[in-house]
Amino acid sequence: AVATASKGGRNPFAGRTGDFKRHYFLPSAGEIVAYHLYVPTAYDGSKSYPLILALHGLGGTEDSFFDSYDRTLPPLAEQHGYIVVAPAAPDGELFFEEGARVIPGFLKLILADYKIQDGKFHVAGPSNGGIAALRSAAHRLYDLYDRFSQSLHRARLQHGRRQAQELI
Repeated sequence: AVATASKGGRNPFAGRTGDFKRHYFLPSAGEIVAYHLYVPTAYDGSKSYPLILALHGLGGTEDSFFDSYDRTLPPLAEQHGYIVVAPAAPDGELFFEEGARVIPGFLKLILADYKIQDGKFHVAGPSNGGIAALRSAAHRLYDLYDRFSQSLHRARLQHGRRQAQELI
């Protein structure tokens, strides 16, 4: 079944549930990256689910969130209906430095295989992964601030034009 689906251009693992490991080829870097994935057993492809991107700390692997912390993450994800995905940083690099290059392609892959709530994700991690999570949030806030500032500027211009028209 796996070979048939692959030959047909479909991902044979799309929609699969439970706790499993996968690998994907990152064309931009020419390398294979491992990841660990947990999908609630009640996953229904017609509904969307929240996603947690779990970035491990320095010296960790894609298994760190699943094998550490008293192995509480999979049961919590099952209980609350979250999909959890944890990529390995390539070649032991840091996520908040060069290792971050794997994340965009990786998220694109997950979004193609699973229906993620609003196409958004939560990001978490200790140490190296925590710094990457914080940087991700800071970049997002900066983008939102920039968009807000541009909208505010346009609103001020429109208000100024109305006032000038009233004077004429």
